[in-house]
Amino acid sequence: KWLAVAFAIATVVSSFGTGNLPQSNGIATSIEATFGFEPWIVGSVLGILLALVILGGIQRIAAVTARIVPIMAV
Repeated sequence: KWLAVAFAIATVVSSFGTGNLPQSNGIATSIEATFGFEPWIVGSVLGILLALVILGGIQRIAAVTARIVPIMAV
């Protein structure tokens, strides 16, 4: 049982690095190259925006997704 718990914890920790960090780094690098903003500032703003969306619950996640998806399709 302890091995299953260790695997679950490792999977959750791993998901943060492989799921979110490359996208945040790509956004920060692009904004730095285009506008000259420091990557840590961009990362902080992205983190705050993400927290606001997630802490808003499923309704806010759905509302933000409904606005973002049509833009991504262009």
